[in-house]
Amino acid sequence: MTRSSSSRTPARFGRARFGGGSAALILVAVLIGAALAAGLGVGFALLGEPGAAGLRFTVMALVTLPVTSALAWAVLVDRSSLPDAVERPEDSVESAWYDSAARSAFLDVFVTVGLAAAVFSITRVQVDTGMLLLGLSVLIALDFAVRYLLAKRAGA
Repeated sequence: MTRSSSSRTPARFGRARFGGGSAALILVAVLIGAALAAGLGVGFALLGEPGAAGLRFTVMALVTLPVTSALAWAVLVDRSSLPDAVERPEDSVESAWYDSAARSAFLDVFVTVGLAAAVFSITRVQVDTGMLLLGLSVLIALDFAVRYLLAKRAGA
């Protein structure tokens, strides 16, 4: 009979869902991260002029390697093997703050986009689509952050 992962002592970096200790988890996460980073590097290298494709590949792969490795680790780690991990995060107070902020921010964005669409349609103002979407993304992020902090302060 094997011991369940929840009865083991927690490891600093956790243990893999597929079995093995922290070293196996980190090794597999870095290998998967390297494969993903190389794929992103190839895609980025193919987008530009042929002369500097190798440089673009190298820079993109090196810059994205930590992020892709961390993403692979987050997918592969067994949460119960992490020290101080919340057993049911969906029932935490932070989750309630997140839900409250997301609901409020969605309503704000919905109203803002509707009003902006009406104004742009009536006035026939032409704007760069990329800049408009970038501005909307920043607005959404800031709105959510403010709503989250307000929910946290209110103790929702």
